[in-house]
Amino acid sequence: MTQSIKDLSSRQVGEVRNINRELLEKSLRMSCLAYLHQVKSDLLVETIHDVSSSKQQLARLTDTLRERTLEAEEQRRLIAHQKQLLSEQNRVLIEDRDLLELKVLERNEALDRLAHYDALTGLPNRFLFNDRLRHALARASRDGYRVCVLLIDLDRFKNINDTAGHPAGDALLRQVGERLQAYAREEDTLARLGGDEFALIMENFDQDELPATVADKIQQKLLQPFLVEESEIYLTASIGISLFPDDADDTVTLLKNADAAMYRAKAEGKNKYQYYTRELTRAANSRFSLENELRQALERDEFELYYQPQYSLAEGRLSGAEALIRWRHPQHGLMSPADFIWLAEETGLILPLGAWVLQHACQQIRRWRDCEVMQGPVSVNLSAHQFTQDNLLQLIGQLLDENGLPPGSLEIEITESALMGQAESVCQLVRAFKRSGVTLAIDDFGTGYCSLAYLKRFQVDKLKIDRSFVRDIPEDGNDVAIVRAIIAMAHSLGLTVIAEGVETEAQSMLLRELDCDQVQGYLYGRPVPADQFP
Repeated sequence: MTQSIKDLSSRQVGEVRNINRELLEKSLRMSCLAYLHQVKSDLLVETIHDVSSSKQQLARLTDTLRERTLEAEEQRRLIAHQKQLLSEQNRVLIEDRDLLELKVLERNEALDRLAHYDALTGLPNRFLFNDRLRHALARASRDGYRVCVLLIDLDRFKNINDTAGHPAGDALLRQVGERLQAYAREEDTLARLGGDEFALIMENFDQDELPATVADKIQQKLLQPFLVEESEIYLTASIGISLFPDDADDTVTLLKNADAAMYRAKAEGKNKYQYYTRELTRAANSRFSLENELRQALERDEFELYYQPQYSLAEGRLSGAEALIRWRHPQHGLMSPADFIWLAEETGLILPLGAWVLQHACQQIRRWRDCEVMQGPVSVNLSAHQFTQDNLLQLIGQLLDENGLPPGSLEIEITESALMGQAESVCQLVRAFKRSGVTLAIDDFGTGYCSLAYLKRFQVDKLKIDRSFVRDIPEDGNDVAIVRAIIAMAHSLGLTVIAEGVETEAQSMLLRELDCDQVQGYLYGRPVPADQFP
């Protein structure tokens, strides 16, 4: 029993120990759980705190992100705006580039046109003409055909410039270019070489007479009046013709030969065409020599004045004289004005030569008056260029004063062309002559284009009937009618009439019957030096 009690006690003690151990374990577990719970609580608190902080950070990040988003949106708008501006600028730059390229192209074309075309007429200039002529000769040499150069020079164009003015001259050149183009084939080249000089290249022509036919048509076309500044201007042209390979095998010689032919046409009376011959080369060389000699002639005192008497038909006595220049050339002897005046006009020497004539004529008038040889006026011819020079009246007044002469002792003869063109300025000059008392006469009347309106407006003092109308009277009825009409018209305007080229008694008698005032010609006396006059 005791054992049983002991065993029971042992078991109970064991059980108690187990219970205590379990209790201890539970207590430990509880402590652990409590600790874990505390840890979890702390962790939870920390987590909650962290979550709260994270929310705050997230909120701040959200605000920052929103701000960054707004900023990014603004940047995007700015970038889009800048992109639009850049796109617009790029478009403008592209347009500017295109415009610049167009302007550069236009400028290059303009420069090319200036380099190769005449600014006034729009025709090829000398540079392009020479280039095309070289190519034309190369083609002709290769293919075996001929090339022709027509050199066209306007006659007395300088007179038109001097009287009508350079603007009118420019307008006239433009019209001339337009007319000449009508006679240029598509394969031909018409150019303005400068001044009043044009040239035409004709290639591969079959008919030998074609250059002459074209030259004649050009001259006929130019004879039609040009309307410039409401005035009609009449024009003629001299044309030189040179052929490849007949006359030359290079451009320089071909053009030079055409130039020589053109000057021969001018020397034969202008408004003509002339083919080149080898003799013309010698003539051209002679022309250059003559020009140099002409420049020296004034300094060497090689000029003389001859005087041809003029007679009054009504009174049958000497009424005046015409001063005619002669050149006593050291090699060629006595040369008439027809041999050198044209060259003086071309080179500008006509002005000092004209002043020389006026000076010596006034001196001779003084000597004749002192010796009582002649009291009538002496007439002096002036070209259009001389007539419109600025100091002409001043020069004449000075010479009259130096020689103690009245104004009526000197008479100025001008051609009809001198009155054409700048009507107002010429009219003022004529009035100035009227006031000065110096007499004005129109020389070679009837051969130019002076209208009745011009005669009425300018009120010159005398008309000089050209010898071409006097030569065949009284046999030619048409010439008689023309002379009768000129005399009647002049008298109705209060003008004195003088007929030149009177060589027969029959001519003189008819002119007296027609009431002509004065005559001049071989019948009454040839031009002679002053010491042999009258």
